[in-house]
Amino acid sequence: MIGFLTWPIRALARWMWRVGAGAANDPYRALRGRIGRGVMLHGPSSFVAVDGITIGDWVYIGPGARFSGSGGLTIGSNVAIGPDVTILTSNHRIDGDPWIPFGPDVDRKPVRIGDHVWIASRVVILPGVTVGEGAVVGAGAVVTRDVPEGAIVAGNPAREIRRRDERAFAAAKADQRFWLRQLAEGGDRTKAGDQ
Repeated sequence: MIGFLTWPIRALARWMWRVGAGAANDPYRALRGRIGRGVMLHGPSSFVAVDGITIGDWVYIGPGARFSGSGGLTIGSNVAIGPDVTILTSNHRIDGDPWIPFGPDVDRKPVRIGDHVWIASRVVILPGVTVGEGAVVGAGAVVTRDVPEGAIVAGNPAREIRRRDERAFAAAKADQRFWLRQLAEGGDRTKAGDQ
C-alpha cells in the first residue's frame, strides 16, 4: 500500500532540494537587510562575500555582474550598472610572500559608488576606488583610481575625458527626475519627476 507513495515522495523531495538550492543562491535573499527599495537585478550574476555589500534604492544591475564584498562594497542610490561589470574589493599579495604566483594573503580595500552614477557595460573597478556622485564610467573602462564627482571617464586605465553639465545635473536632481526610480515603479520614464 505504501509502495505507491514512494515515487511522489521522492519527486517532492527532489523538487524541494532544487528550490532550496536555488534559494541559497538568490542574491535578493543573501543581501536581505543590505539592499534598498526598487533594486532591479538581472541575472545571472555573482556576488561573493555578500556580508560586505550594501546597495541603495533604485539601483539597476545588468546581467553578468560580478561583485566582491570581502573588502566592503557600498553602492549608492539611483545607480545604473551595465552588463558584465566586475567590482573587486580584494586582491592577492604578490610581494613579500613566499608563494608563487601569489600566496594566500589578501589585501582588502573598500569600493564606494556614489549616488546617480552610471557604470556602462564591461567595466572593471579595482579595490580601493571611490566613484563620485553623478560620475559616468564608459564601457570597457578599467578603473584603478578614484573618479571625481561629475566626471566622465573611459579607457584602460580610466581617465577623465570631460565633465557632466553641472547645471543640468543639479536641475534634474532638484526636480527628482530619477529615471531608475520611475522604471522600478513601472511608470513612463519620459514623465519622471513631472507633477
